[in-house]
Amino acid sequence: MYRMDYDSHGAGDRTIAAKCEGSHSGGGCNFAQFIDFIQKKRINSKAKDAQGRWIFVGNFDPSKVPADLDLENPDINKASEIMDWDSRTNPSKRPGDPPYLKYDGGYEASNLLGAKAAGRSNHGAILDGLAEVVQDSRKKAGDEKVKDQLENVRKCLNNVVLNRIKDNAANLVRDFQIGAR
Repeated sequence: MYRMDYDSHGAGDRTIAAKCEGSHSGGGCNFAQFIDFIQKKRINSKAKDAQGRWIFVGNFDPSKVPADLDLENPDINKASEIMDWDSRTNPSKRPGDPPYLKYDGGYEASNLLGAKAAGRSNHGAILDGLAEVVQDSRKKAGDEKVKDQLENVRKCLNNVVLNRIKDNAANLVRDFQIGAR
């Protein structure tokens, strides 16, 4: 959706992650830069930026993206495994805690949709906003120009559904285990 919006509207008139500046050859951000830009930053997680300043960070660490992932045009199935990748080093020193944190899919609505996020207080409303951007991009560029990107959006949404099923199944097993105690 981000590339569709960027390619249809250009740098100045886009909606999705409009303030994300990166190194994609077509302009804007590559995959890792986009995820890092929109991810929810954690108040208890800090790291030093390139200038040595402490900044809040999220669990996703762009430097830990698998080397074989094409950041400019990522394989959708490989990119959908993002929540399984090791990311930031876990600051916890408790025995048994994992050595790495995992990206949890959390995002800042205002970073994702800018002003269009106003009044959208839940995930469904954010998805509606994204759908509006897709429809606007289709009108602006024409379906033929965005045909491949529309197919990628469909594939991505299928992976989102599969990841939600996976999360729900894991929670169900955990809840059964807790109930069996």
